[in-house]
Amino acid sequence: MNNKSGRLSRQRGVRFERIIARKLSRWWPRAKRGLQYQFDEHCPDIVGTPFYIECKYTTRRYFARSLEKIYEKAAQESIAWSGHKDARPVLVIRRRARRPIQVSMKKSTAMALGLPTVIGDNCLCTYAWPLVAAQFDVKYKKE
Repeated sequence: MNNKSGRLSRQRGVRFERIIARKLSRWWPRAKRGLQYQFDEHCPDIVGTPFYIECKYTTRRYFARSLEKIYEKAAQESIAWSGHKDARPVLVIRRRARRPIQVSMKKSTAMALGLPTVIGDNCLCTYAWPLVAAQFDVKYKKE
């Protein structure tokens, strides 16, 4: 990958983080991009929410294969960032070029938000953004 395509890829990722921060500011007015290069390498992509949020924007076709690795890395960084074992729940918000936004989380987080879950252990569940946004409306409704 040459310098130009690497820079364009980072710019797409930054734009996607800004879009997500704007969407989340509906429930958490202080939601904004976390600046890993300024604060801490373990800083989440979006700060100002009760979640550790990792945003991924890709043009690759087989992104789902690496989702579990992305989630596990984010979970480890959440522990490192919070400084203790009781880290915040992790959300991986992702989008493949020109496709709908999806949100992945552990089953326990999905159940706490009131989302429908699959049978099994604490597996990774993926939802369309509108469904998660509707549950945020219910759970984090402003009075």
